[in-house]
Amino acid sequence: MMYRNKLILLLVTSTLITACGMKQITDVSDDNENEKVEVQSEVVEKEVEEENAGQKEEMYAAYREILTNFLESSELLDIGVTEPEIETIKKDSLFAVFDQDGDGYDELAFRYDDGVIAGMQEHVYDYDFEKHTAYLKFSGFYGLDYYENGAIADGISHGNFKAGDFWPYTLYVINKDTNKYEEKGFVDAYCVDFYESEKEFMTEEDAFPFDVDKDGNGYVYYIDKNDGSDEDRETPLDDDEYQAWLTSFTDGTKIIEPDFYHITEEYISNIGKKN
Repeated sequence: MMYRNKLILLLVTSTLITACGMKQITDVSDDNENEKVEVQSEVVEKEVEEENAGQKEEMYAAYREILTNFLESSELLDIGVTEPEIETIKKDSLFAVFDQDGDGYDELAFRYDDGVIAGMQEHVYDYDFEKHTAYLKFSGFYGLDYYENGAIADGISHGNFKAGDFWPYTLYVINKDTNKYEEKGFVDAYCVDFYESEKEFMTEEDAFPFDVDKDGNGYVYYIDKNDGSDEDRETPLDDDEYQAWLTSFTDGTKIIEPDFYHITEEYISNIGKKN
């Protein structure tokens, strides 16, 4: 009887040891599999990073070429700038490279300054990785406002005294499917300070709409929504209505403030280099 108990005890102990041993082996096997997955993941990430780096260098090289050609031949891609006073234009014009539409890749913004307000321009270039070429994506007046979601506010070349400090502009939004910009509306304003200074010369119809300016900031806004409706253009809006319309296209994002540089060989060579 005592021998049987010892035998049972030995078998139980042996089973427990075997089970524990299997458990330990299983754990080690799981750890090895996890390590393999982590290594494979790191390899894939490294390959993606290298591919992205290669693409971005190709893109930056195209931007450098655009600006270098401008310095050497006084021409810009798709614009064909040829001016008698080109040396002054080269000296005063500016460029910036930044992610203008939030897609993870940079665009080239070129501010062309010929010293004449009517002739000042701003152009945005993007890069087509399938065609391996840069192309002109947007053109407007000098000093575009870029929103983080890719929307662009293109101010008019000459201000409107009636608008006070507000600068009228046309709002453009990028179509993600076509990668082209679509006009969404033109915004103008009426400032109460202008009215107060000129009201003796105005008719009753031209009076500032104080009843609309509920927030009392001294401005009302007019939006031509580019939808064929003349009524909207003549209807004054308070700040909250104007901001709601703007937010519907900018997604409430902020205006980007990129760093612009003079077009010199040094600054061109720095395009794409990490700070």
